[in-house]
Amino acid sequence: MKLSRDIMRFFIIPVVLLVGIIVTAAFTVFYTTTARTSSGKIISSNWPKEFTHDFSEYINIMNGTPTISDTGKNLLVKNDLWIQILDATGKEVCNYDKPSTVSDTYQPYELLNLYQYGVGQYSVFVSSVNAGDTAYSYLIGFPLSISKVVTYVDTDRYNSGKTLIIMIIILTILLILALTVFYNVVISKSYERIRESLGSIASRTYKPVAGHRFLREIYEGLDTLNHDIALADRQREKDTKAREEWLANITHDLKTPLAPIRGYAELLSETNTDIPFERSRKYGAIILKNTLYAEQLVNDLKLTYQLQSNMLPLKKETLNVTRFVKEVVIDILNAPDLEGRNVSFISNSEAATYFFDPLLFRRAVTNIVVNALAHNDTSTEVSISLDADSGVKLTIADNGNGMTPQELDDLFTRYFRGTSTEIKAEGSGLGMAIAKQIVEAHDGVICAESMQGVGTTITIVLP
Repeated sequence: MKLSRDIMRFFIIPVVLLVGIIVTAAFTVFYTTTARTSSGKIISSNWPKEFTHDFSEYINIMNGTPTISDTGKNLLVKNDLWIQILDATGKEVCNYDKPSTVSDTYQPYELLNLYQYGVGQYSVFVSSVNAGDTAYSYLIGFPLSISKVVTYVDTDRYNSGKTLIIMIIILTILLILALTVFYNVVISKSYERIRESLGSIASRTYKPVAGHRFLREIYEGLDTLNHDIALADRQREKDTKAREEWLANITHDLKTPLAPIRGYAELLSETNTDIPFERSRKYGAIILKNTLYAEQLVNDLKLTYQLQSNMLPLKKETLNVTRFVKEVVIDILNAPDLEGRNVSFISNSEAATYFFDPLLFRRAVTNIVVNALAHNDTSTEVSISLDADSGVKLTIADNGNGMTPQELDDLFTRYFRGTSTEIKAEGSGLGMAIAKQIVEAHDGVICAESMQGVGTTITIVLP
């Protein structure tokens, strides 16, 4: 299988991290176990101890007096070192290049401190040389800062444990490499599956991945994403279809008033036609009626997009909400085509006030009530109740034909025009959508319940 560049990153990153850890550990060991001489040469931090121990071969004892060979002196000069030879009592018997700050005689504890902490800028190491029954100690000063770290361990266990420690380190590195390879293989396969899933979601051919224990949350998220996209696609198709139907209806409805407007306008514009005054006034009334109908269609379309885009600022006032709703109902019943319809109104408070936009809220209530009257026969009863104790709860119920579940789902959808009777659907198809937008612009909630043969109830709740 050819690995993509992204999958290679899964392999490279942990390998680079592992190499970085090994390099860091090696550098730390090297940095802490080496020292730099005054000449810039890198040496092992154990070198001064070994040098001091081996320097005894350059010390000659003749007639009970220790001397330093020329070779030894050259080594001291070459490495910028000094030496001091002491007898059994701690007194100096010989030295070479010893600094003036170094004492000539020592007590035992002073030798211990000198070895442990050095003197000045020098680290001091101690060894001894024997000549028969006489022993001499010698100190060599190194221009380095080397600490003597002492750890007490069981020698047998330490010697045998070094092999075990090395094996543990090797096994740990191998385990890290094995886990790195294993998880990279798992992650790379999961990555390929996720990438394929994203591609199938984009092409709308996604199938849920089964048995995904590793990265389960990601796969569940992909399932949710695919489900949401599928819902959005269906809603978009539904909206597109509704929009196309609405455009067709609006085009037809606009042509309907334009035809008589044009026809009667042509009659009135003919100069050679003697039209009686009464007929001219009748023609003008028809033109005016159809013009108002066309204007209403355009205004509805403009209003719904203004509300959707928050381009219409609310002009709120504090008004008596009971009186307001009662006046809206009276104005509706005063319309000639709705006169005599059975509409009742009750309220639990006559003095309740509320802060709202009267023009927009009038439009919302009018749309709902007129919709209930227009889509039911003349014997339908419409009851309006207002509860204004806490906020506003306005309920508009009818005992008409009711709606199908599909019609109920589409009730507040823009462009939807439904009817529960055999009559032709009229209006712009935006009335209920506008009512919903107005209620939501007041931070309210509107909901509908309906059952065929029982009726429909619409409830508005304002906070």
